[in-house]
Order: sequence, then structure tokens, then C-alpha cells
Amino acid sequence: TPDYPFVEAVTIRDVLQKMLEHREKLGLGTPSLFLMNRTMKILDQVIERGVMTSAERASIIQSARLVLLMTN
Repeated sequence: TPDYPFVEAVTIRDVLQKMLEHREKLGLGTPSLFLMNRTMKILDQVIERGVMTSAERASIIQSARLVLLMTN
């Protein structure tokens, strides 16, 4: 059974949403936006189910790292 806190998914989704709201100010380009939107879909599924698998968590963390590297 997954032991990753559900609140982690909600928090990451909130941060990504804020970043998307300020995408122009942050200088987010097409690759970042694509990755963020893809990650948001995964997070929406996690939130809907109420659990996060280790594979989902790893993917979300990797995406967040990449997005942070791509911001100006």
C-alpha cells in the first residue's frame, strides 16, 4: 500500500496552479507548460482517487525538478 501523504499531491498541485497563473512573469515556455499540464492531470487523478503510488510520486517529483530548472 502506498504511504505517500495525500496532502503532498494537493500541495504540489496548488504550487503548479500558482505557477501557471504567473507563467508569463516566470518566463515559462512551451516545454514547461506541457510538462506542468501533464503533471496537473496526474495530480488530478491522484486527488480524485485519494492515494498516490510510488511511481506517480516519482514522476511528479521529476517533473517538478525539471520545471524548476526551466524557469527563468
